[in-house]
Amino acid sequence: MEPFLVNLGRLFERPYESRYSMLRRCLSANPGIPLSAIEVTLRRVVPDRGSLFERVAALQAANDGDGASPARGRSPRQCPACAAALYHSDVYALPWLERCPIHHCAFTECCPVCARPWPPWEKLAARDCPHCGCVPFERLPDVIADLDCSPIGEIHRFMRETGETHDLLGLPGRLPPPLIDPAWREISLDSPLYGAFQAHRCRAFRADELDALHIRRLPLAHRTTRLSETDPTLASVMPRASRNAGPSAPPRSVLTADYAVTRAIVAWLSRRAPRHRPHVTSYRHLRPEHLLDGPDPCPQCMALSLWFFRAAARHYAPFFARQLEAYPFYEQAQGPEPAPIWWPAVRHEDGRVSYPGSGFRAWLIRRQLESQFVVLYRFLNEWCEQLRHYRENHDAGAFRRARAQAVPPDHWYASAVSGERLTFYYEGEHPLDMCTVPTGPRTGSRCRTFHRHHCGPNAGVITAFDFEIERDGLPYEAFLELHKRFRQFLTTTVPFPGIGRPA
Repeated sequence: MEPFLVNLGRLFERPYESRYSMLRRCLSANPGIPLSAIEVTLRRVVPDRGSLFERVAALQAANDGDGASPARGRSPRQCPACAAALYHSDVYALPWLERCPIHHCAFTECCPVCARPWPPWEKLAARDCPHCGCVPFERLPDVIADLDCSPIGEIHRFMRETGETHDLLGLPGRLPPPLIDPAWREISLDSPLYGAFQAHRCRAFRADELDALHIRRLPLAHRTTRLSETDPTLASVMPRASRNAGPSAPPRSVLTADYAVTRAIVAWLSRRAPRHRPHVTSYRHLRPEHLLDGPDPCPQCMALSLWFFRAAARHYAPFFARQLEAYPFYEQAQGPEPAPIWWPAVRHEDGRVSYPGSGFRAWLIRRQLESQFVVLYRFLNEWCEQLRHYRENHDAGAFRRARAQAVPPDHWYASAVSGERLTFYYEGEHPLDMCTVPTGPRTGSRCRTFHRHHCGPNAGVITAFDFEIERDGLPYEAFLELHKRFRQFLTTTVPFPGIGRPA
């Protein structure tokens, strides 16, 4: 094909226009010319750009869009009124933008004229609908009417407002929280929570202005703490025994903090199954073949037991924490790895590192402990359902298949620093309240039958540890007794290097 001059339609250019909109405008200004021919010509004109969208954008006048290229095969999120005016902006893809800030109408998935989904960029030239495809050349002057794009500019100004530059580090490893625990995800621009986070962090916009721009602000909790350049002692939060010493009792302050979480979990279980008396059991003797027959296991007791062993073992020595992870049934079921406990430090733009107060660190650790139980309970509840499916359908691999672990909704976070104060944003005060896993049928009777079969005096395998919690909750004295028996279990069951097994 002979080279020709491509009409980019710059006469109809609008501010904050997306590359999808630029391409649609270019195709409408070159009627009858296929997209492949336009691409060949642009490759000659702008040889130093890699993609079609980069070449189209390079030949435009100054444009204020963010320059994101649309994905192949993906329909854009579009405002019907903007589509009729041959306009589209990248901000329409933001999940926290509820409506078009120009026309105040809802975004749609389909064109209101032809009732087909909005065309991906590679199908724009073939779409014969003037509302969502190429506009006939003679109709362009009528379509391109005056369009006030200033609300799109306000959205961009809302996104540009930032606080002090800082990095949030996770201790004790000094890595960002997502690298310490992949389940934690930072609230980013494409998160539904970003609107609420940005609105609270930067106060340049009033609430009525945000409402006029249709910026959705989902519920987002936050805590503020004062920063100090002195690193508090870690022993006050996560004490560890020495390598060559036996398990000594942790400080009462640590037990008090753990008791608050344990009591909240027991109360939550009681509300879901009032007649259920949960057990804290080691389960270290159980293998998948032990569970193929016999009574159904109780996911509540399993989750509580695995959680307590992990939470309690961290107070004594790393050796015990590693040894107590040996749960054959859990490993073969491909359960999620236990997430490490972390607490934040702040690295400022000038390189300084400051630390939050001990009260904030203790709160964050308690919240992570509660969230760890929710992760275990979600997985074990699903695994017990798969076990029940195996028994009904004789599918031997039903409960051993790997399952994708979704990010819990309580693991989104963000942070902001102002002066010597850190504000930590998170979703939901209590992860337990955000767990919507249904309670299985006959939890109480099923649990008692399971314990008689696997943990009773006539069971084929003797349980090393079993503690029953009363229905009236968990008094502090009972919690201390639970920890006392747990220490006895460690010293009599788990051989510790340097002290050996007691006679």
